[in-house]
Amino acid sequence: MSEVNARLNEISNGKAMELIKSVWEEHHERKTCVVGLDWTFAVEDLLEIAAAFPSAALSAAMKVLVQEYGQRGGGVPDLFLWRTEEAGDCEVNGAEEGAGHGEVMFAEVKSENDRLSDTQRLWIDVLSGAGVRVELCNAVAKEVLVRR
Repeated sequence: MSEVNARLNEISNGKAMELIKSVWEEHHERKTCVVGLDWTFAVEDLLEIAAAFPSAALSAAMKVLVQEYGQRGGGVPDLFLWRTEEAGDCEVNGAEEGAGHGEVMFAEVKSENDRLSDTQRLWIDVLSGAGVRVELCNAVAKEVLVRR
């Protein structure tokens, strides 16, 4: 099994937070250069996202990214929203291992003259197929200002 598949299995099995902490501790200070990695995000936010995301869905999204990063790195929906549940809420709601302890949602915003690209359609299919809520929002201008 390749290293990538091993990592995807770990993520799918609920180990994303452990992987984030491990990579952060080992590489953050040196700002190790990795394609697609942005060290300006707060590790606390990354851990919150990993906690809120259902493990299998996060693994599915990561699999799409690693398969063809150059072609699939774009097209991810415009907005990503997440909220976490308090520790007590997880027990009350009976959240299962890997189920995610919160909620994640993506939104793609289009104007009336805009259309989805093939890559955007792929991402919407992957995310919604993995059980992640994805909304398509149509922006409508009430007033258009013309500068002269």
